[in-house]
Amino acid sequence: MGNRATTGKKAQIERRHVRIRSNKLGVVAGIAQAFGYLNERERRRAVGVVVSTFVNAVLALVGLASVLPFFQLLVKPDPLARGTLIGDTFYRLGVTSEFDAIVLTGLVIVALIVAKNIFTLFHTRLTGRFCAALETRIASDLLKSIVDAPLGWYLRQNASMLRDSVMTHVTELVRGVIRQALSLANNGLMMLTALALLIPLTPVGALAVIAVTMVIGVGFLRLSRPRIALASERKRHNSMIAGVAATEAISGGRDVRMSRAGDVLKAEFHRNYAVYAFSDADARQWQLVPRAGIEVIGMSAVVAIAVLALFLGVNRLEVASMLTLYAVIAVRLLPVIGETANALSSIQISLPAMAHLDELRRGLPPACERSVPPIPEPWARIELRDVHYAYGGGSAAAAIDGIDLTIERGKSYGIVGASGAGKSTLVDIVAGLLLPTQGTVLVDDYPLSDEDLLAEWRRRVSYVAQSPLIFDMSLAENIALRPLGTAHDVKLGEAIAAAGLTDVVARLERKENTPIGDRGTRLSGGQRQRVAIARAIYQNADLMVLDEATSALDSLTEREVADAIDSLKGKVTIIAIAHRLSTIMHCDQIVLLREGRIVARGMHSELASEVSEYKRFISAQNLLPVSGKWE
Repeated sequence: MGNRATTGKKAQIERRHVRIRSNKLGVVAGIAQAFGYLNERERRRAVGVVVSTFVNAVLALVGLASVLPFFQLLVKPDPLARGTLIGDTFYRLGVTSEFDAIVLTGLVIVALIVAKNIFTLFHTRLTGRFCAALETRIASDLLKSIVDAPLGWYLRQNASMLRDSVMTHVTELVRGVIRQALSLANNGLMMLTALALLIPLTPVGALAVIAVTMVIGVGFLRLSRPRIALASERKRHNSMIAGVAATEAISGGRDVRMSRAGDVLKAEFHRNYAVYAFSDADARQWQLVPRAGIEVIGMSAVVAIAVLALFLGVNRLEVASMLTLYAVIAVRLLPVIGETANALSSIQISLPAMAHLDELRRGLPPACERSVPPIPEPWARIELRDVHYAYGGGSAAAAIDGIDLTIERGKSYGIVGASGAGKSTLVDIVAGLLLPTQGTVLVDDYPLSDEDLLAEWRRRVSYVAQSPLIFDMSLAENIALRPLGTAHDVKLGEAIAAAGLTDVVARLERKENTPIGDRGTRLSGGQRQRVAIARAIYQNADLMVLDEATSALDSLTEREVADAIDSLKGKVTIIAIAHRLSTIMHCDQIVLLREGRIVARGMHSELASEVSEYKRFISAQNLLPVSGKWE
């Protein structure tokens, strides 16, 4: 079981991996594509971040430039001599003492550095909050698109991969590409300001250091980039396969523990997680290569220039002055150069995640951008006219083949048939989860003709599955699907009573406000089903769909749930799928399906006396008439 499922999902990931690997992006193209995720308002905010980046770089330049006059005041024989820029400036300020000039210059430098660091904190906060808001918006929009997507699209996806896209790929897009690109802009401006200071003072030496550092740096980047890209692709690819295996192993419960599937999934997880972890280590190792190379070459170039200057007979004081300036700038720039190299590598590492995200977004159906006319309320009937549905398109075998059916408001309908007869597909079409590939669904002659209309219709329908979705919150919140606190809710009490949960609530220590555990572990199977029914009643749904809602329950619990459902007759329109006829035999109409077609319909007593196929269901389940009634 687990091996087959994991193999299928692994093949799906492999196909995506091959497509993405054949369409690798460069860093510049990747950054441009990442900023395409921004909406108009975010682009305006991004301009503000860029302006802040420019101001931050200018303040860094001023801070660096202020060191030069301070150093000259310390080392020059007569720093306040008239006819020099420093001497004339202090003369205008009325400062004639060298000591006073040094103290004043030092105080100005400290003030500039304090101002620069305060603005850097502001800039960091501005950038961080911009990226946090962007990440939240993209992840929320993506989750909304996935949740709102048609069921037919969802059934072709892998849930673990979708979760990975929302939680991980969006993070890498924003933190690994967009934020690092903003860091590149900041660091690039800082380096440009440093060059603007160096070149006028020592043009030949500065240009030599820049040229050598850039050539060697680009060489190291070209060396490390393909290795980082390969390690990143392996990391992303095997992380997804390991995630699928872990999800199946954890959620498999009894099936995993009672079969060899657990061994298969554990081995699959270990194998792929090892590749993921070692690929991450390789990527981080190569990420450091450009930084280390640039630091070594940059400092070597400075030393070489100093030796060459001394060899050519340049005054030692001038050489010392020049080297001091280089040292001050190097202390400031070397971390920036390292951050720049790390940012480039981080972007390269994150590009495969962005490629997966792009593929997912391209495959998502477009969101509704138009207003949908309201569906009649209250409606009187639902009609299916010559409805067909084929999973995977028209070329696949039809799951539903030419169904004509009318559902009247307030009545109850049972759907029966052998496995694969099309019961769930029929109910999904009525509930608005699937759009027919052919034919029409009408609500009071109002056609549900596209996905936007189906989404509007689904708000009127409640769905109770064989294993209902129970959240790790209180019983009241599970029913209302919103925070309720401890306030009394009359509507909640009515739903609890109608679903037969009153005795259950009375036994809980905090009554309806008691947490019921992950997936409702503190409740029995029948109680979880009744919570789902209470949820449907609370939401005041027009139509309640029960898809094998009692098939996993014992006979007594099934009877309790069936009684809760029977009490709703005439108040809610009910459509119930069941293999056990005992849960639907009191429905107003029972529809018998075979191979996607309706072969019979009527009340239980009519079908039991007239339809041989239905009689076989009765015989197989040992249903016998007692006192004129079927039990």
